[in-house]
Amino acid sequence: MASGFKNVGIGKGIFTDDGACKLILQGDGRLHMIVSGTDMGQGFRTAMTQIAAETLGMDIADIYITNGDTELTIPTGESVSERQTLCGGRAVYEACVKLKQDLDSRPWRPGEERRAEYYYASDPCFAIGDFEGAKKRGAKYRNFPAYAYATQAAIVEVDKETGKVRLLKIIAAHDVGRAINPHIIEGQMHGSCSMGQGYALTEGYPTRNGYPVKTLYRQLGLPRAEDTPDYEIILIEDPEPQGPFGAKGISEVATVPVTPAIINAVSRAIGVRINKVPASPEVVLEAIRTGKCEVPTMEQQLQALKKDCECHRPSDGVQ
Repeated sequence: MASGFKNVGIGKGIFTDDGACKLILQGDGRLHMIVSGTDMGQGFRTAMTQIAAETLGMDIADIYITNGDTELTIPTGESVSERQTLCGGRAVYEACVKLKQDLDSRPWRPGEERRAEYYYASDPCFAIGDFEGAKKRGAKYRNFPAYAYATQAAIVEVDKETGKVRLLKIIAAHDVGRAINPHIIEGQMHGSCSMGQGYALTEGYPTRNGYPVKTLYRQLGLPRAEDTPDYEIILIEDPEPQGPFGAKGISEVATVPVTPAIINAVSRAIGVRINKVPASPEVVLEAIRTGKCEVPTMEQQLQALKKDCECHRPSDGVQ
């Protein structure tokens, strides 16, 4: 088992974690939503559309979204640090509240166009230890807008004759604030756990004389479909005050506990602390044989890196 947490937002006073949304209720009754943020496969567009439909009481089929267009969207920060559900989602929610209030005061009529927009900036954040900066601004000292928390457990089977480890099951409990789309969240957690599985047990990218030893994708040791364990996903909903409907998102944090959870399970199975990755059959067998798993000292690691990175000079003199 292992636990971890990760920041939601860039924070640390680098720049404001923000999001923005423009809404255009068109003459045909459809809603055009223009959102600042990029969908890289994480389900951003779906989540933003769901937030708008819930807030306005609209059919999701009557909402279409534009994002990633710098000519149309309001400038905001990057789509990183699992911040888009909190920041972009909050902007969508507030823009929809403004539009709803406008419609309540003056009902919409077919053929009429109505607009609303909102720019959201999270509470101020400060560099680590900058208590004075927070005091001067009269703000609460914090490094990031929010945090995501996770605990995961791994169940493994170890063949002590071969050193081979089989990952049987992952139990993953994550505080997501509020699950806007549980199906998308579970999919992200499955993918993240597979990444951690590879890092823990099979993946490696060794080099020799500065050149990769493994030159084919299939040689890298990425987990395959048949290596996928059973997953038990537990979504903890502890609402985040800044997030839309209490949501704060999930992405990178899902990779934080899984590797140490797997390594902890392997260590318990063989009775020897494994402290290097990947825990390949060779590493596991050596630990069983010697009763220890030695990690090179920092000096040894630096010497190995220096030796590995020695410049390779072909005979024609081209470096």
